[in-house]
Amino acid sequence: MKKFLSLVLVLVMAMSVVTISAGAASFSDSANIEYLEAAELLHGLNIHPGFEDGTYAPQNQMSRGFAAKCLVYCMLGADKAAKLPTGKTVFKDVTPDYRYAPFVNYLAEQGLISGYEDGTFKPGDLISAAGMLKMALGVLGYKKDYTGANWQWEVRTDAKAAGLMDGIADFRADSADREQEEWWALQRDECAQIMMNALTSAVVTYADGKATPVAGTKAAHYDITAGAAADEIMQLCEKSMPGLKKDAKATDFLDREGTGWFLNDEQVAFILE
Repeated sequence: MKKFLSLVLVLVMAMSVVTISAGAASFSDSANIEYLEAAELLHGLNIHPGFEDGTYAPQNQMSRGFAAKCLVYCMLGADKAAKLPTGKTVFKDVTPDYRYAPFVNYLAEQGLISGYEDGTFKPGDLISAAGMLKMALGVLGYKKDYTGANWQWEVRTDAKAAGLMDGIADFRADSADREQEEWWALQRDECAQIMMNALTSAVVTYADGKATPVAGTKAAHYDITAGAAADEIMQLCEKSMPGLKKDAKATDFLDREGTGWFLNDEQVAFILE
C-alpha cells in the first residue's frame, strides 16, 4: 500500500510540473521579448534559436553573417540550407572556415548581396534595419538596385509594401534626431519579426521596376489560419517549407486557446492568448 501511495504521489507531482510548464514560453527572459510569437516560431524552426542557457537575449544585436544564415534558412528551408557547400571564398574577409561562409556565399552568388567596394562583407559588423530589410527583399525576389543617397528610404518604402515591417514599431534611429534614417543595428527580436514577416510575404518576380507576385497553388498554399481560403499567391514559406501553417485558434493539451504554428502537422510554437 505504501508503495502504491508513493507511486501516486510521484505521478501527481510529475503532472503538477507538466501543468505549470505547459504552454510556457521557451525562454526564461520571454517577458522582455517584444516580438514573442516571431521569436518562438523562428526558435521552433531552428532558424533563429535561443541560447543553451535558456535565454533569448532579445535586446542583443545581430551580426551580418548570422543574419545571412537566418535568411538563407528562410529562403531554402533548413534541410537544403544545412547542405550548402563550404570551401568557397567570395569576399576576402569571409574565409572558407567561417561558420556562416556558406550562407554569405550563397546570397552573393544569387546576386542578393554585393559587399563593399574593397571586396569585403564585414560579416562581424552589426546588421542595421536597412541592411536586414534590403537582404529580406532580395530573398523575396526584389532585384532593385538599392544604391545612392536615399537607398534606405527606398528600402523602407518597398519593405512596408511587401509586408516586411508588419507588426513592427518604428525603428529606432542612430541618433536622437528621429529624422535621421541611417538605422542602427537591430535587436534579435526585431530581426525575428522581420524573418517571420518574410516567411509569410509574397515571392515576386521583378522586372522594369515592378514586383509581380508569383502564383501559388491552392493545394500547397500557406494558410494563415487553419481552414482559410487560399489566395493563390505564393508566400516564401510555401516555397521553402510548404508544410508550415498557423492556427490562430489552436489549443494546447490543457484546452487553453492560443496561436499555434505547425510544420508538417507537428507543433513548433504555441503562444498563449
